[in-house]
Order: sequence, then C-alpha cells, then structure tokens
Amino acid sequence: MPEVRQDLLMGYRVLFAPERATRPCEHTDVVTSLPLERCPFCRGNEAETTAAVLELPAVDACGSQNWGVRVISNRYPAVTPVGEVDALRATHALAATALGVHDVIVEAPQHATSMTSLSAAQFRLIARAYRQRLRTIRDAGQAVHASVFKNNGAAAGASLEHVHSQLIATSFVTAAVAQESAQAERHFAATSRCYFCDLMQHEIRSHERLVFETDDFVCWCPFASRYASEMCLLPRRHRACFEQLDDAELDAFAAALRDCLRRLDRALPGVAFNFVIHSAEFAAASSPHFHWHLEILPRVMGLAGFELGAGCPINIMLPEVAAAALQAAM
Repeated sequence: MPEVRQDLLMGYRVLFAPERATRPCEHTDVVTSLPLERCPFCRGNEAETTAAVLELPAVDACGSQNWGVRVISNRYPAVTPVGEVDALRATHALAATALGVHDVIVEAPQHATSMTSLSAAQFRLIARAYRQRLRTIRDAGQAVHASVFKNNGAAAGASLEHVHSQLIATSFVTAAVAQESAQAERHFAATSRCYFCDLMQHEIRSHERLVFETDDFVCWCPFASRYASEMCLLPRRHRACFEQLDDAELDAFAAALRDCLRRLDRALPGVAFNFVIHSAEFAAASSPHFHWHLEILPRVMGLAGFELGAGCPINIMLPEVAAAALQAAM
C-alpha cells in the first residue's frame, strides 16, 4: 500500500509506492555516455583540457612528476570566472552576472569509469583535492559558497565517462543549503542542539535505516528518501564546513565515501547516481546549527510529470528495505 512521508527539515513530502517497481515498460532505449576515441582526462592528454589549477602527485609516483588527481577549469562553466568581467551586469533587480568558479576534478589518471574501482589511497587523494580547492577559493574571496558534487552515468547528467567530479562556487548560497540552514537554526534556537546531531542519534538508536557506522561517520537511508537507496553520510564531529576537516578526519571521510559507493554498486550494479556535499557558506564556519553532510542520490527511476510538476518525489523503495540491502551488500 502506498505511503506518504514528510521530511522534517525541508518540509517536502515523498510518496512511497513499491508496487510501481513491477510496472511494465515498453521503452528500452537507454541513453549512455559514449566513450571518446581519445579521452581528454587521461594522463598524457593534458593539452586537450584547460590548464590545471591543482595537481596532486600520484600515490605511487615514487618521486616522479606524475599526477594522481588533476583539477581543471570547466571548459563550459555554469558561472563566469571571477576577474573576467569588470562589473556585475544587472539587467533588472533579479538578474546579474553569475560570478564564481567551476572546477572539474579528474579523479584518476588512468581511464576508469567507476569510482568503486579506485583504491582507498586514491579516494584519500580525491578528498584532499576537494579540501584544498575549497580552502583556496575561500581564502581568495572568490565566492560566498561552494558545492562539490558528482554526476556518475549519463542518467545522472555525466557527459564523459572518465571518473570525475565537479565544484561550483557562487556569489550566493544555494537554495538547498540556505533552507537547511534556516530550518536547522530554528531547531537550535528552540533546543540549543544541532538538528543533524539529533537526527544522527535517532537513526543510530532506531537502527531501522542505518547502513553502517564507524568511529567518525554514520550513514543511513533518510526517513523520507526521495530516491531508492538514497544515503546520508554525516560526520560524528560537528563541523559546519567540509574544508575544516583535518587530515585524520579527511581520511575517515574518504574511507566512508568508498564504503558507501561500493555498497551501492553491489546492491544496484551499474546504477547512475549523484552525490553532493552540503557545506555551510564560508563565512559560517563557526555555525553551531549547521552540520556538513554528503547526500548520495541513486537514479533508479527517471523523474516524470508528477515529480517535476508537483514537486513530490515518488520512491519505489522504502528506506528500511534499502538500508537492509545496503547493509547486506558488504
């Protein structure tokens, strides 16, 4: 029987309809990302991309100059790089030049198509690239806020199959983080506690939707999951911004992220997915109410008219069922 659930932080409702997983489908045409004859992200083809803004040496470099993770400016940016215009272009009160930074993080020098094929050491290198770019952009005053995200697979918006993620830094705080922060601030004002910390403790106690926990991170499937096998990864230590992580915390994050993605790949082999790091705006690093976290959003089903028009997701898998499958996957 279909069920409706509401997310307490963001307010949206989700319809759970597991029976829809068995509906017939005549459409078999699947859009996939096509491999290029010469991949611009592979080591040796650096001249085919924009210049690197950061290169971290390969974990097995042994003193050589080979890179392990390479960060470049996106050739087709969603924002205008800071410094390329003299002033904001305002056409009316609600429009102006979109200034910021748009990076592509090439996650491996070899042509890998799945992040799960990368080593634990490579995950640590990727996490360091995320932190370093966020700190550089923050310290340079190039943006107010930044999002690190990954599109994996054509169904999730990826245009190239070589493993990579992206960073977009903007002159404004994105709507999702702004709303999360506002609601969490109300919770803190009423209770003097962090909403995310409270939620984490609730999920640990109930254990119904828990995927795994370590000394540093907890992963669960949200009560009102918008996507089948959606996961939330939260650090136990309260930090508002991702770039605040020290080396030990960063290594723990890399291990937890690898665990999440390997579980997802075993439970739903080859599924397209997105992940995004929700981090507070740079100026709110000392916020007692916002707690950075990572959302993993598998793209099992496409968005149709009701989801797009009504703003109400339809999920074919209850989070309790998804969590059990993800637990068993490892």
